[in-house]
Amino acid sequence: MREPPWLLIPVKSLCYGKSRLATVLTCSARRDLNERFLRHMIVVATEFPGLARTSVVSDADDTLMLTAELGAHCIRTAHQDLNSALADGCHDLRQKGIRRILILPVDLPLVEARDLQALATASEGHSVTISPDRVGVGTNALLIAEDLALRFSFGDDSYRRHQAEARRCGVTPRLHFNQRIAQDVDRPDDLAVVPCWAPVTL
Repeated sequence: MREPPWLLIPVKSLCYGKSRLATVLTCSARRDLNERFLRHMIVVATEFPGLARTSVVSDADDTLMLTAELGAHCIRTAHQDLNSALADGCHDLRQKGIRRILILPVDLPLVEARDLQALATASEGHSVTISPDRVGVGTNALLIAEDLALRFSFGDDSYRRHQAEARRCGVTPRLHFNQRIAQDVDRPDDLAVVPCWAPVTL
């Protein structure tokens, strides 16, 4: 495999992220969960692609402070909106001459370094590689191998929309499914799917 991609992780405030879980988790429990998500992802990134190739983009001081403590790069954005924050993050990396960028959400508690390495290997020869969530609706990983004018469409139906965006940019996306990448935590039911991440305080 050629040089590893740069990992870009968008993260909201540790205090306010995962608002959809507010019906089952207290504020302190959600903050604890968000911090564990970030710490886990940084541990994974340490193995692949390496902390020297890992950035967290956020508008939140608490997130950026923890990121700096953990040794990853920080990119500050003025945007809370995920897609706008990612546009800022990619712009920052491209200004540094980085073209191969792997975008990964932080809430993937089962993901391992080998999964990211497999995704990077599968992307060889492809300008865009997309990895879906477990129901094939959302995008849980997006690897862009060149400076394309691709508009980020994270949110409802993003897996289909990112494929359409790649084609609009004149490239055929590589679709790559990975069971651990596919397991995110968005809704209360997801906590039961991944019991090892269930909070202690309810």
